[in-house]
Parts: sequence; C-alpha cells; structure tokens
Amino acid sequence: EVLCSDKTGTLTTAEFEAYPDKIWVNPALADRLTCDDVLTYAAVACGPSGEDVIDKSIFKAVTERFGKLTEEEVDGITRELVEAMHTKEGRTPTTDEIEQEIKLRRVRKAKESSAGLYEVKNEEDVMAFSPSLKRFVVKATKNPEGEEIIFAKGIVNKMVANGGEPGAVELNTWTVVSADKLGDQVGEVDKALALESFKTIGVAFAKKGSKGEWVWQFAGIIPMKDPPRHDTPEVIRELKDELGVSVKMVTGDHLNIARTTAFDIGMKNSIDEVDIYPTSELQQMYTEATTTRGSTKFNFTEEGERKVHNADGFAQVLPKDKAAVIAAFKSPKTYEPMIVGMTGDGVNDAVALKNSHVGIAVHDATPAAKQAADMILTREGLSPILAAVRESRCIYARLRSYVLYRIGATIQIVL
Repeated sequence: EVLCSDKTGTLTTAEFEAYPDKIWVNPALADRLTCDDVLTYAAVACGPSGEDVIDKSIFKAVTERFGKLTEEEVDGITRELVEAMHTKEGRTPTTDEIEQEIKLRRVRKAKESSAGLYEVKNEEDVMAFSPSLKRFVVKATKNPEGEEIIFAKGIVNKMVANGGEPGAVELNTWTVVSADKLGDQVGEVDKALALESFKTIGVAFAKKGSKGEWVWQFAGIIPMKDPPRHDTPEVIRELKDELGVSVKMVTGDHLNIARTTAFDIGMKNSIDEVDIYPTSELQQMYTEATTTRGSTKFNFTEEGERKVHNADGFAQVLPKDKAAVIAAFKSPKTYEPMIVGMTGDGVNDAVALKNSHVGIAVHDATPAAKQAADMILTREGLSPILAAVRESRCIYARLRSYVLYRIGATIQIVL
C-alpha cells in the first residue's frame, strides 16, 4: 500500500554529471583559486575505487577538463598502438581498441595534470564518507614541493563547520575561516542551485599556518545533476492509480533537490504542492524508546502521523529516520496499519529493509542490504517493482479463488 523509495538510482538514473563551468568559488579566495583548482581538490578527496557515483562524476569532469588531446597527440597515440600491435601480435588494432587507448591516455593526462600531483602516503590519512559524517577527508602531499594539504568534499554545510558526529576526529573536524559570514553566503548559493535541480558538493582544504596549525578554507561548490529516469513518472502513476500503492521519496539529498525531483517525476502538478519534510522536522514528529527486547520503538504524535501519511517524501534523512517512517505506516495509532515496502542499497539501509513488510534491495545493493531484503531487483528503476506488485496480486487472487472453491466444495460434500 506504501512504497518508500530512495531517490538516487531508483527514481533517478544515478548518472551524475558535474558542471565545472558552474562551480562557485569562494570570493575571498578568487584571486588565488580557480574552478579548476576546486575540481582538482574534489578529485583528490575521492575514494580510490572510484565506484561511488559522485566520485565517478568528478573523475569524468576532471578527464574532460584536463585530459583534452590535440589532433597531433591522437595521431601519435594511434601510430604507437598500430606499431605495438604489429610487433607483438602481427595485426592492426580495431577501432574500439584505438578508442579505448585514447580514452586511457586522456585519463592519464588528466590525472597527471590534477589529482596526480598529490600523493596520499598513509592509510590513516584517509577518513571515508559515512552517513553521519557526510564528508570525505584526505591528507596528501603535493609533489614535488612536499607541502602537506588536507582536502575534503561533502555536504555543503559540513564543509563550513562540523564536529561532534560519530566518527569525528581531529583530521575531519574543523571550522573554516570567516565561517559565520561565509555560512549565510554559502547557504544562499546552495539554495539557489538546489532550486535549479542541482545537487551540490562542497569542497574545503587546509594548509598549515605560521604556527603549525591547520587553517581551513572553504574552496567552493560543485553543482551536479542526476536526471529522473524516463519511465519513473508513468510507473508512479500506474502504482497509485491502478494498484493503489502510494510512493514516498526517502532521500539524503537537500530538501530543495528532493522537492524539484518530486515535481519532475510527477508526484504533484505544481512544485508548490510538493510536501517534503527534512530530517530536522521529521525528528520532531516522534520520540524514541527502547523496548524490553532492546529494539527501538518510534512513538509519533498524532500530528506527526498525519504529516507522514500525507507527505510526498522526506529529505536529508539518516538511517534511523527511515526506520521511523516505516513505523509510522506499519503500526500507527490514528490510522489503519498499512503494508509497507522499502527500497535500499547500502549497509545502513539493512535495518529499514528488515523492518518493512517487503524489503527491496536495488540491483547494485551491497551484500548486507541483499541479505536483509525480501526481494532483490536485477534491473534499475521502479518498473521491476511495478511488475512484481502486479504478479503477486495475480498469484494472491488465484490462491484466494482456489481456497474459496475448496471451502465451498467441502461444505457441499458435508451437506
């Protein structure tokens, strides 16, 4: 009856695209920092695997920005490959092999001109992103100067000031120079970009001051877009109108991004009608209590239950918020209990997937999410869920008809 769906990769394509030309640079550093510098700093503060969708978009932008090849370079690469293939294998390389080699050379050139200038020497100098920290921090050494610099990227407000979260240590805790003044300015820029459907990534860095202390600066904001899947609006309409399943968006993204995405996928006819609650408001709707079995129980106020049931979704949520939303539908005080489905892909979604009636692990979910789920999708988007709901209801109808037939037949025999 209710499907709580994450946004990225399910309602949207998860094919983020960074916009280097729209990068906002801190005006206080404009005389010594460029858009290319901000992009480079973000690339240094990426995971080594490069599998994260945000990291992929940054690496792609870096390649396009720094990896451009001249016609002479392309011709030279082609000649080298042709000669090498003739020498080693006695054949001419295919067009695909030539294109792949050119692509690799572009990536190599881009890396050498940007993030490759910095070297991470120790494993403990990397502090990975987590749902509570919402930032990735790395200390690197610039070659050949040998200067140590700390780079960070993450949620914009966490780049201005942070600390106190689980996992926060000295390396990933800071307040940037002029934080009070800069905070409002950055917030306005972030809001304006979000209203244009841009997801934003903040970038900060730190260098050592005259007394050996780390001095943090806010570098800038990188805008990105994650377009909705082409079939999402129609699938949501069919789920609601034909099958009576209401879809609620549950995302960790900014409130304004969630609102514009909800409008783009047809949840409402006007963006002013979209009803999305941020985690700051959602957490005021309920209290937590620990049961005798050690599990967490969420107690919603009557007004809180009303808001959750009427909402189109929730933004900037934490893992516990997902569990709370499920509880509001699964065991409400003022409404009829509803059958709840929940999609998820990460380790932190495991609890919510297990607590829902139907936990759905998306196609690229982690093993932990798949273990906790009741259903695992093999394709992207909501369309497999639509097909699953239809098929399951057909199965239920057939089983019900058979049971009624057997009961009727048994009564007839008895009589």
